[in-house]
Amino acid sequence: MKVLSTLLGGIVLLAATAGAADQGSKADQVVALLSGYEYEASKADFDAVGPEAPAVLMQVASDAGLVKIVRARALLALRFYPGEKTKAFILGVVSAQGQDEMLVRKGLHALAAGFGKKALDDLAPFLEHENPDVREAAARAVGGMACKKALKLLTGRLAVEKNAMVLTVLKE
Repeated sequence: MKVLSTLLGGIVLLAATAGAADQGSKADQVVALLSGYEYEASKADFDAVGPEAPAVLMQVASDAGLVKIVRARALLALRFYPGEKTKAFILGVVSAQGQDEMLVRKGLHALAAGFGKKALDDLAPFLEHENPDVREAAARAVGGMACKKALKLLTGRLAVEKNAMVLTVLKE
């Protein structure tokens, strides 16, 4: 009986370890997709990871131990999975105090690409961000939406913007 109990305990432990390893291998798979120099992974690539692709992308984007460009690409890839959890995650990243500007910029692009005009109210405050690179990214994200509200936001920023790079984008 004790042998059977020990054997069953080992099987349960093995199953739990396999599940954790599978999650780890999915993260490794996603990191590999995001690590190419010239290759940009498609939605089909991430869908092949399985239904947990958005969660794995969020895990990768949150992993401070990874190279920043991989994290930024994971954030941008979330555009393929528009939903409330995704939007909340991206907004949390881009709104975090002291967040790296690359992650903020890629997050703004992900919001625009994944949520379109529904993200305008979320993007608008970034037109006034202290960092001109972030303002440029916000202007490009808002500028990609052909609607009156986007035009009004960009026109309003044009009247007060001082940075030459951002002004160029606003005028495009």
